[in-house]
Amino acid sequence: FEERAGRRVRLIKEAELWEASFVPFGMNPEAQVLSVKSDIRLFEKALRERMGLSQKEAAAVASLGYTALRRDGGSEATAIVDELKEISTLFTHHFGASQ
Repeated sequence: FEERAGRRVRLIKEAELWEASFVPFGMNPEAQVLSVKSDIRLFEKALRERMGLSQKEAAAVASLGYTALRRDGGSEATAIVDELKEISTLFTHHFGASQ
């Protein structure tokens, strides 16, 4: 706990986050996202492990997006890009999230 503006508040300094979802109207109107850590290596690892991309393909997607993979990866990469786009479209349609 910590004293802030004359009130005793709980401060979470570190947490292991398994899932997160940002919504327009949260349950606690005072809740804030103060920072988001990003590690491109973790993203690349997920692309390799979950999508079966090579190290080179994962690095291309992580740094340059779908276009680089399609441009440099040939027909196999095109199939992967199409699958990623389909997943994105399904997610957008199902959850109403914008891309």
